[in-house]
Parts: sequence; C-alpha cells; structure tokens
Amino acid sequence: MKALRRFFDVSTYNVAEWIPFLRIVATPFIFISILMDVRIYTGFLYMIVFMSDAVDGFVARTYKLVTLRFARLDSTGDMLMLIVGLFGFYYFETEFFLAHWILITIVVSMYVLQQVFSLVRFGKATSFHTISAKASGVLQTIFFSAMFIFGVSPWLFYLMMALSVIETLEETSLVFIFNEWKYNVKGLYWVLKNGKHKIGSS
Repeated sequence: MKALRRFFDVSTYNVAEWIPFLRIVATPFIFISILMDVRIYTGFLYMIVFMSDAVDGFVARTYKLVTLRFARLDSTGDMLMLIVGLFGFYYFETEFFLAHWILITIVVSMYVLQQVFSLVRFGKATSFHTISAKASGVLQTIFFSAMFIFGVSPWLFYLMMALSVIETLEETSLVFIFNEWKYNVKGLYWVLKNGKHKIGSS
C-alpha cells in the first residue's frame, strides 16, 4: 500500500512524471468518446495523448528525470492506451476484429504472459522501453488513430501485429536474462553484446 501511495502521490511528481500521469487520466475520456461514437474526435484525441509518450521520454532523458516511478507511470499509461485502442478497434470495426480474433488473442496473450513472467520473477511489470517497444508503440498509435478516423487498414494491421510479436519476444527474453528488474533497456542485442545482464541495477 505504501508503494501504491507513492505511485499516486502527485505532490511529489517531477515534470517528466506528470506527463504519463496525465496520459493515464486521459484514458477514460477516450473511452467516453468511443462510446459516443465520434470516430474522428477519438482518433485525434488518441494520437495527441499517445504522442505525449515521446515528449515525456525526451524530457526525462534531457533533464535527467528518469526515475523508477516515471518508468512505472509510463508503462501503465502505455498499457491503458493499448487497452482503449483494442476496445475502440472492436467497437468501430467489429467485423474485422472478429474475423481476426485468434491472431489478436495470440498477440495480446503473449503480452500478458510477458507481464505475468515479470511479476513472478521481479514482482513488477516490465518497463524495459526497448527500441522495438518504442517502434511498436509508434506503429500502434498510427494504426489505431488511422483506424478511428479512416477505418481499418489490413496491411497496417498485419505490420503492427508482426512488430508486436517481435517486441514481446524480445522483452520476454530480457525478463529471463536479467537477475533483477530493470528499466530503460536499449534492446536484447545491446544487452548481450555489452554483458549488461551481469550488472543488475534496479
């Protein structure tokens, strides 16, 4: 409970921590816009909110404000945006969604298992923020925003699914490589190349 109170103690947030927190706060409004059936507004709102992910990372790195709480807030915000994106996908493009529910279920299940493995191993969800994860996040933003505004694009959907699988496999591998929880990891290649998995900082 003490850790949870620190997580939501906004009075102690730095500038970088406020940005993902506001992304979390914005999630219910995107849900509401979906239920109100305003696709264009939802698409632009989703895009603007998710763009804050790039802003908070830049601010955190530039002003050396990368903290454990920032990493957790950032990951929580990303997770909620994925959930609301999938909900909007089902709501607006039900036929396409149901036609590909097996693929979607597999990819989402892989992500859930990755988080479960991390919780079991470290007691925390992953916050690696690898290059592939950032690229996957950008592609998800493009897909969902475009889907809300213009309708579903099959080729963009398959590309997003493929990159999501690659990113999840990489981060799952990192869960098993590291001896303790880490955040802001460049990627599996660099970890193995530099032997950073032997250092273990949290």
